[in-house]
Amino acid sequence: MPKFELTGLDGAKPMGFMAARGAWRTAARFEPNATLAWVDRQGVFVPVLGLGFKQTAEDLAAQFAEEVRGWPERPELTWSDAIKKATGDEFRDVAEKALGTAREDWFAAFGSELILDDDQVEPTPFDMSVARQLFLADALWLHEELKKPAKKSAQHAFQEALFGPWKYEDGQHHLGWDPTTMLLGAFTPKAPTSMEKAGVRAAVWLAMESIPLFPCFCRNGRFAVRGFQVEPRNRWWFQWPLWGAFIPLRIAPTVLGLDGLENRVLSTARGVFAVFRSQQFKPNKYLSSFQPAERLW
Repeated sequence: MPKFELTGLDGAKPMGFMAARGAWRTAARFEPNATLAWVDRQGVFVPVLGLGFKQTAEDLAAQFAEEVRGWPERPELTWSDAIKKATGDEFRDVAEKALGTAREDWFAAFGSELILDDDQVEPTPFDMSVARQLFLADALWLHEELKKPAKKSAQHAFQEALFGPWKYEDGQHHLGWDPTTMLLGAFTPKAPTSMEKAGVRAAVWLAMESIPLFPCFCRNGRFAVRGFQVEPRNRWWFQWPLWGAFIPLRIAPTVLGLDGLENRVLSTARGVFAVFRSQQFKPNKYLSSFQPAERLW
């Protein structure tokens, strides 16, 4: 099976890991047997995508761009502007309608209506939108932008995201997932709205495509999310493993849901060779972003 090292993505970074999972989900739509593994390239943890056909990096980027253009509608992104604005009844109704449409995983991962007492939805911790940001509306806007013919085409955008280098020339917000581009407007003389955004739009979109792999739960009356740990004082940590064997997408939920990742002996026996985690950083009650990741072992 031909292998593609996605050299633009680094599994040691939260958005790099998310984007690799999103790339895997996207590839599985045109190659159902797509597999993924990781390799350590001198401290850069590169995802390796296994596909059933051989082609160039340019052709693969073009196929990703065509996959985006092939989705004329994204109902999972149009039911509301923002998860945080939805009532519990609205969320239950739209989630029920999604059953059997291949969109149910999105709604399982958007949040839970069983946690809060005011009939609101507790959103996924990946939703770090604030102020004028609207998690769903902003994701839909990005999807539509990638579908447009533009000076910088979607193919070039995906080639940059997948194979690098990331130039950070797009006016794209990182949605809190890329610690290197966090805008600390509250700590500078500038207003956040006047600060230029620097991002990699296709990488952000691929990270968004990974969201369905992280469902939300109500566990013993408390909010829980696959891949996240909660410490005292409501400190959320995103924790993820890297593995060396090529596995199909259907195994991904099992790998992400492994317990005891801190146990190196147990995790190594399961094929994991590195574990990273990133804390959700909240310098005030409004701003939120992942911190640079740390390697557990």
